[in-house]
Amino acid sequence: MANPGLDVNTLPDFRIIAYRKNDSSHTNEQKQESESRKILRTLTWTYCGPLLPLGSSVDDNGDEVFPPSYHAWHNATIQGPKLITSLKPFLEFAHEFMKSYGLENYCLTIRASLPTDDYNTPRWHTDLEVFPRRGNRKRPTQWGLATTLLGPGTLFAANGVPAREMLRNLSLQMKQEARDHACSSTCTFCVSTVEITRRRTTELLKGIEVVQAKDGDCCFFKAGTGKGSVHSEPPMQCDRIFVGIVPGSEEDLKAVLGNWGMEGFPLDWCLGLPNRFVPQDFISG
Repeated sequence: MANPGLDVNTLPDFRIIAYRKNDSSHTNEQKQESESRKILRTLTWTYCGPLLPLGSSVDDNGDEVFPPSYHAWHNATIQGPKLITSLKPFLEFAHEFMKSYGLENYCLTIRASLPTDDYNTPRWHTDLEVFPRRGNRKRPTQWGLATTLLGPGTLFAANGVPAREMLRNLSLQMKQEARDHACSSTCTFCVSTVEITRRRTTELLKGIEVVQAKDGDCCFFKAGTGKGSVHSEPPMQCDRIFVGIVPGSEEDLKAVLGNWGMEGFPLDWCLGLPNRFVPQDFISG
């Protein structure tokens, strides 16, 4: 069962849940398939709308009927076995988990990355709350699901309470130091402050217990500075495919898209694919 049987508000700031059976034959097959994939470029695909169809409709090649931009992203980004064989088990689990909480819309992001040194120093942070709280409306969803289909898993601070407190105190300290400087559109102080904050955060959290998601793990995590999980991308000296889901109501997701200057629902887009795609409506048919 995907639903842990608890109100998500009673869950901790993160929880790692195995979504795939780890019998040896299946694990070896999945590992060989994953290792035979090669990332051609760092590229992200995003879809925002109702849960994508899984298995209910396929094209003439037996592929899931996903938006055209997904297939363009896949062809330009991944060499080797089709990603859907690894992606589908996670999405099936995530869809069941979301439906158990009455959620049938999401923002789904798949990020393929080439090896990089950008995260040799951890980027410890909490995600901002995605959806604004408006009047007396039902409290919006402020949590997400994530997994890694290739490469190392996300890092989480095992005990979020002291980690969040350290991040809050450091944020206040850095704001105090930055209060009196004259800022401009090319402010070198602000640019250097980001890197300084990252180094100080790493030093502060140096001794904390860290939990890392493994292959076949789904990461449930909360957002917000008050209750959000403290996490970071792992060092990435190899190809990586990360999948993130932010569930929400159609109304809340439309509001976020509107804040980004985007109209329509559902929408899907690919950033980084030259001269091919801009945000567009996805119409199945």
